[in-house]
Amino acid sequence: MHDDRGGVPAIADPLDHAGLKTMLTGMGYTPKETGVAPSQLLEITVTTASFNVPVGLEVSGSGRFVWARATLGDVGLTGEQALQALQSNANTQPVMFWLTSRNQLVIGMAIDNRDVTPEQLRFAIDKIAVDVNNTAPIWNKPQ
Repeated sequence: MHDDRGGVPAIADPLDHAGLKTMLTGMGYTPKETGVAPSQLLEITVTTASFNVPVGLEVSGSGRFVWARATLGDVGLTGEQALQALQSNANTQPVMFWLTSRNQLVIGMAIDNRDVTPEQLRFAIDKIAVDVNNTAPIWNKPQ
């Protein structure tokens, strides 16, 4: 696909909220609406050996990215645990940890919102679920 400006490839239409929901449904998920405009968040649950991981997905406000993330909650990280979480980003990338302004620990990744395929979305969802499992010793409080 080319435009009229000298053969530069045109950018495919990015996903919007409705398109993301349709894609997730087509992939066999049952997305649940958990946010309201402008932060329309869809949530699906992925089951791992140890957790039911609620993965939230949304199109960024700019439309440039699709974010996939799991909020792990206010897990009360010690300084050592926070350092371990940051260091684990080297092994989990492109998935990464961050803290929200409300001190919620989140693990997730951004997907460039051009020509997004179900395979790319499944990779992000599955990678987050695996990384939640693998990093649990860092952030999961013993019950």
